[in-house]
Amino acid sequence: RRPALAAAGRRRRRRRPVGRPIHPQRSIAMENMAEVDPYRVLGIDPKPNLTDAEIKKAYRKLALKLHPDKRKDSERERAQQEFDQLQKAYDILLDPEARAALENLAKARQATRQRHESQDAKRRKMREDLERRERAAERGRNEEEEAKDRLQQELARLRKTFATRRKGYDAEASTGTGRSDANGRSDANGRSDANG
Repeated sequence: RRPALAAAGRRRRRRRPVGRPIHPQRSIAMENMAEVDPYRVLGIDPKPNLTDAEIKKAYRKLALKLHPDKRKDSERERAQQEFDQLQKAYDILLDPEARAALENLAKARQATRQRHESQDAKRRKMREDLERRERAAERGRNEEEEAKDRLQQELARLRKTFATRRKGYDAEASTGTGRSDANGRSDANGRSDANG
């Protein structure tokens, strides 16, 4: 708020509500937010009795710093990504269901981490080796699928090229000049080169 407006007792009108719903375009990118900690993005401690007011305060504070319009043109794209991430974190923490799901995910990760720590060294090495091989196999499958897709695209391109060539040859043949070609085929009147 500007000091002059506050001193006069007038309030500025907000242009849009702060707790707006999640946009449909953003819901696709929300899947990637499972990898990022919204608490860390907003710079607040994940405590169970965190209020909406504390979340809004942290969001507004960071929104002023990270808004793309406040950054240089050279940093605009990165600033837009950071601001989108901030907005997604804010939306998640204000939505009670999403916040509960986030807390369940954190609990599951903590339980997995504790289980892995309790395993002995030999078992841990075997598990890590298995996970590494699974990731490598998954990458191999993805590379194979990408190669198949590239092959299909190339085949489709070649089919299209051959189809256009064939149309060109057919059009040329249908509008033929009436002369025979070098292979001795007959002209449009049915005469061959040998008969003259």
